[in-house]
Amino acid sequence: MAEPGRDLLRRFVDGDASAFETLFREFSPEVYRWIVRIVRDRGAAEDALVETFWRAHRGRARFDASRSFGAWMRRIATHAAVDQLKQARREQRMESADDRLPASPASDPDVSRIVSTALASLPPKLQIVAMLALVEE
Repeated sequence: MAEPGRDLLRRFVDGDASAFETLFREFSPEVYRWIVRIVRDRGAAEDALVETFWRAHRGRARFDASRSFGAWMRRIATHAAVDQLKQARREQRMESADDRLPASPASDPDVSRIVSTALASLPPKLQIVAMLALVEE
């Protein structure tokens, strides 16, 4: 994906709503895919996507328009996804719900349960690393 023009980024930093809307339309599909890879849940990814762009809008004054907007958004999205995983983990504990991780492709249900439990027991940052290493190689 091509980086947006410097003029568009400067307008975004200055608070121009149309510049923000343009950046949202251009980057939201890529940011959404990034978040889905981390949280592995489309509904949670949608929530994290909204949170990501809200954080970007609030923090726009700190963005350096000479740097990569895509990399900045991925970093914000990663933090929003980690927060989403932490929230899900808290909810799991409170509700004693089943694991939210996708089922393992292993044919043995016991192995699948053990792997899912082990992944769910990791801290959110390590969950991201494990999922990206296993799924994205």
